[in-house]
Amino acid sequence: MGSQSPEHPTVFISYSHESPEHEARVLELANRLRRDGIDADIDQYVPGGLPRLGWPRWMEDRIQQSDFTILVCTETYKRRVEHKEPPGIGRGVMWEADVVYQLLYESDEFKQRTVPVLLSGGTLDDVPVPVRGNRVDLGRQRGYEDLLRRLRRSPAAERPPLGDGPDPKPLPPKTSAWSAFAPFIVPNHQLSDYFTGRDDILT
Repeated sequence: MGSQSPEHPTVFISYSHESPEHEARVLELANRLRRDGIDADIDQYVPGGLPRLGWPRWMEDRIQQSDFTILVCTETYKRRVEHKEPPGIGRGVMWEADVVYQLLYESDEFKQRTVPVLLSGGTLDDVPVPVRGNRVDLGRQRGYEDLLRRLRRSPAAERPPLGDGPDPKPLPPKTSAWSAFAPFIVPNHQLSDYFTGRDDILT
């Protein structure tokens, strides 16, 4: 695994080369993460455009050694993950997906390290089923903040320390059960204005 540093976690970004515009959007995401202290890696950063040990080994190493793997999900990405493209198309995504699926099968912990993201315009249908519950929608207002919290394993709010609590209010004095049935003591009718006209009761 990677650094396991909450301040600078290592992140590998898996995505599909489906258009120059999409590649530019993914590159901007990687650059933004790096500016914000996330050690993001992407194939576009590889010097000379070819890793020393080749792409299959490079992709597998990035997935296994990084703290997190981001899956940039699109309709094309999911189609390639599911091996539904014509032969020879999307081999990189297929290889990465096979590695991710195998690790998901072997380790419950790896699921927490797999973060599917949706760019603006993406839908739930674009996310592979095994990781659908972990998705982060960057098209939402606070989507990028949610992604940073996920990568840094930080909560949405700090939990305050427990206080001593307020002092309990004193309980009223206890009374005996008999007091509830004590006879009513009639006040002096000569000093009361509330018992006029009831001479028989007052007597």
